[in-house]
Amino acid sequence: MKVTIVEKSAFMFVSVSRRVPLQFEGVNNAIVEWAKSITPKKKEEMHRLQNIELYEIVNVNKNQIANFWMKPGN
Repeated sequence: MKVTIVEKSAFMFVSVSRRVPLQFEGVNNAIVEWAKSITPKKKEEMHRLQNIELYEIVNVNKNQIANFWMKPGN
């Protein structure tokens, strides 16, 4: 994987937000349904509002529990 670190001015994420349950194995159907809910019109609007490079989909989490990376029972 090629990684480049660059300094950017302030920016905002433009998104379709939804709370989904954490699932550590298999397909998370809540995420699949969320992805299906993003219509072409919503995608067009998000692309119109973005103002920085990396025109890709990213996952942004907020307010996650401190030990998110630990599977239950570990």
